[in-house]
Amino acid sequence: MKQRWMIQAAGVASALTLLAGTAQAQVCGTAPLPECCVLGPVALPGLSGPPEWEDFDGDGFWRPELHDPRWSGAPLEFLTMLPDSGSPAWADDVGVRFLTQGNHLYVSYQVQVDDNGPSASDFVYLALTNGGANSAVALKVSAAAGGAAIGAPPASPTGFVPADTPLPTRAPDAAVVHWTTGDASVDSPSWEERLTTPTWLVGAARWDRAGVGSPRWAITLRIDLARLPFSPGNFRAFFGAQVNRSTGDVLVGNRRPRTDADSDRIPTTIIPHKLGDWAEYRAPGTSCPAGIRLSPSDVGVWTGSPGSTSPGSLTNRICAGESCGSGNNVFRVTARGVPNMGLSPFSVRARLRIADWGASVAHWNYGRWRDITKTPAGTDVFSAPSTAFTAANGWHWLTPVDAGDGTSSITIDYVCDKGSDAYCPKLEDESEDHQCMLVEVGQLGALAQFQRTAVYRNMEYEELSTLERRARKLSLIQLPDPPSRD
Repeated sequence: MKQRWMIQAAGVASALTLLAGTAQAQVCGTAPLPECCVLGPVALPGLSGPPEWEDFDGDGFWRPELHDPRWSGAPLEFLTMLPDSGSPAWADDVGVRFLTQGNHLYVSYQVQVDDNGPSASDFVYLALTNGGANSAVALKVSAAAGGAAIGAPPASPTGFVPADTPLPTRAPDAAVVHWTTGDASVDSPSWEERLTTPTWLVGAARWDRAGVGSPRWAITLRIDLARLPFSPGNFRAFFGAQVNRSTGDVLVGNRRPRTDADSDRIPTTIIPHKLGDWAEYRAPGTSCPAGIRLSPSDVGVWTGSPGSTSPGSLTNRICAGESCGSGNNVFRVTARGVPNMGLSPFSVRARLRIADWGASVAHWNYGRWRDITKTPAGTDVFSAPSTAFTAANGWHWLTPVDAGDGTSSITIDYVCDKGSDAYCPKLEDESEDHQCMLVEVGQLGALAQFQRTAVYRNMEYEELSTLERRARKLSLIQLPDPPSRD
């Protein structure tokens, strides 16, 4: 289970002040950004399309990994505490990813801390309008055990299997309750509970991760928009969770209800019963006009000193021998379109992963995608307090560059210290010097608009003595968006 980052009261107050300032003008779903963008999965070499914890498309390959790298295309949004929460909620208690591909929506709820573990007393919630219509559906899924196991995919010819341990299970039918209404815009919507599992829920999985790492447990959902049906236009959505702990239930959501009264919620849920209390999103598949964004040309290895703008250059070469340098590598990430309001060191963070293909390079879909950073690492990068991003831990924040439009570009360096190894990041399998680096940006707390959260760049390990460089190269240009898949 994830180790809880301890934050002093003064630090919490400071963080809340920052988030409040950000929320005034830059949080998607509120003016002047009334619509949140719904992004698609990041396309990687040999691994395009949406996250697939089961073999949804019947091609014989799937990745039952909660942190499947394709989820990086959507920002990890941390939900906020609701007024009637029975136990205090930390800023990073529950995170949600939400992305679209073709006719489907994909949602990942990630509960960071739960001393009781997942049970029938824990719930995640979702409400959606039927696209641009006022009719709507609502969903309540418990974390109860008892569902059928989801098997691991076939191993690659090299033996590597991209699957979590333990493997996820399907959410049992008894764990799912849903409601419908013909009009969620009126003052008192009439919500009708349905006694069958909704036909539009075409994939629901439960992830129990005791002893594995962040998060403690999770629920992932796959929704078929064609079965709702989903009308053209912008839509509204609510995401929430109820986490049963020994100290009381933690209630969190992406929007706060207008009152605490039970009459303002769908019965037996924490979902506000009117769509006006849900966040507004752009129609799935439409472009995102603005927001925080990455570019492949803005990520790589910096040849100069960490935390410095010059002299140096940004390259795709990772030093793995003494002739090219020390073996310590400075990874640099520049994100653009970051709102100036509330901007402070590490208010935006970067997660870096390396494919570590090794002998599986001929089977790119089996890439390991290992984290490069050590403290913090994984999705903890997005939930850790800013005090964790120190030079001693390898992190450097450069002075932002104002773009003159209310936003700035920010640059983050991470020094990968080789320690006792010959180079950093060390590969588990040194049989391939060509690698890909995946970079994802995110933030803790109130979610600004993101236009592009993740990119990859082709990298070369220099001076791996056991190798001869292959003539084959991958394009440095990002893969095109994959075709729609149902």
